[in-house]
Amino acid sequence: MLEIQRIENLSVLRNLREIDLSSNRLSILDLNCFSNLPLLKTVRLSHNRISTVIGTDEKLAVGFLDLGGNPLNDMYAIHDIGM
Repeated sequence: MLEIQRIENLSVLRNLREIDLSSNRLSILDLNCFSNLPLLKTVRLSHNRISTVIGTDEKLAVGFLDLGGNPLNDMYAIHDIGM
């Protein structure tokens, strides 16, 4: 079974509205990977290995961000999300 370990190259998916990468092997969430996706409203990242969230200076217009089931330690970038 293929499990994703990092999120990259999403900027080509300009019309992406929802992404579900739950139950993979992501360990660091870089919010910059979502910054050029103006239509993205739902991000599901539950049940990964995310312990750190790093981010962007831009506000993201994400309406729903699911990080449940992750061992989060450092979430200093979460306050930048415009939910």
